[in-house]
Amino acid sequence: MKILFISDLITLNSGVAIQTRQLINRLLEKDKNLEIFALGVLTKVEDENQYYKWSETKSKNLKMAIMPSYEDVFFVKKTCYDFNIDKVFIITDPRFYFKFFYEFNLNIPIIYWHVWDNYPYPYFNKNLYFSCDDIMCLSKLTYNCVNEVVDKFSNVYPNKPNIYYVPHFLAKEEFYHMNRKDENLINLKKQNNINDSTTVFLFNSVNMNRKNLIQLIEAFSVFSKNKDVLLIIKTVQTVAGFNIGEALDYFKCDKTKVIDNGFMNTNFMSLLYNIADFTINISYNEGFGLSILESLQCGTPVLINMTGGLQDQLMIHDIIDQNDSYILTMGGIGIYPTYKKLTASHAANWIYEDYISNELIINGLEKLYSLKKNGYFTDDIKDKISTRTAEIFNIDKYIDNIYNIIINSKYHEGKHFMNKLDKNCFYSLSGKETK
Repeated sequence: MKILFISDLITLNSGVAIQTRQLINRLLEKDKNLEIFALGVLTKVEDENQYYKWSETKSKNLKMAIMPSYEDVFFVKKTCYDFNIDKVFIITDPRFYFKFFYEFNLNIPIIYWHVWDNYPYPYFNKNLYFSCDDIMCLSKLTYNCVNEVVDKFSNVYPNKPNIYYVPHFLAKEEFYHMNRKDENLINLKKQNNINDSTTVFLFNSVNMNRKNLIQLIEAFSVFSKNKDVLLIIKTVQTVAGFNIGEALDYFKCDKTKVIDNGFMNTNFMSLLYNIADFTINISYNEGFGLSILESLQCGTPVLINMTGGLQDQLMIHDIIDQNDSYILTMGGIGIYPTYKKLTASHAANWIYEDYISNELIINGLEKLYSLKKNGYFTDDIKDKISTRTAEIFNIDKYIDNIYNIIINSKYHEGKHFMNKLDKNCFYSLSGKETK
């Protein structure tokens, strides 16, 4: 069986790339008869002749190619014809794939691992959903959105896609809770002059607007005064990011260390999570938030915005306390959005961005800081966090399910494809208004 994967380039370090890479490797281990063609997006290359060329890899059953845009439907269709592709597997959120779902009309099953949607219910995605044969949803929120839309329009479009909840996952041997006497852990702390008495917070995300790093810096500058604390910022600079150094200077947020050097192996990242007392993700929209899963599997509690798939990860742990502003579980603190901003674009007619106030962020930091100082997060508690997370989000638990979804995916005869953009998409890709 030949499967075409379309995702972020699998050699990158985005959540989508990491999960696609892990999934492909496990599928090839499981079934030696699979042939996988990994088509990844890379918007900038040194030599444009690198685009649209299939190359061999170390695995004889895996080929790779890159293209500059997710919406290059011509090359996708050409690949399907040239290699006689049996199934197409897509991983991202809908906003990248509108043109694809309108123009890819081959009689080939489409399995879509849907990364992110949000309320209000995205009825404008109905054509996209009904052009798929199987939809795997990364979060329970997305699963709820897709089911609502499909149910509402099932009387109009008779061929309903199969819908599944399939979150991100990790291998237990890659991220785990370490003994505090681990030699590598001790050495890394010494190299960075981190004392055992210091409370360490970790931010591990790409430097881009929706990750809300700038708000974290502002809030941390207030929280950190007169405290023995440290914020480690592990990031990757992007064209959509900002100058972190200038921001730290402006907000006088000096209790920080910045690591901006791209991809780092899982051994180092596991050490980093184990050095940290807490990991933070306050993104205003987030499909899942892989850094939070990695942190929890290392036994390190978290501070999160209760949005997207972030809340799924926190809520598998026992609830300790809650009110209208936050929820505290054994796995950390989740802050409920203070304000939901309704935004719109040609690809998403309406969608909420979930924001939390500086006051609640600071309160959350204070709460975790106090719990650590009072000795709540013992090694026993961290072991429980790690064990529970690995039990729920273990790659071995989901790989068989995904394999079966792929193998059993069938093309729905009479499946809905749009021949042109409809009233739900105001502008065509050429920028001309669609009549």
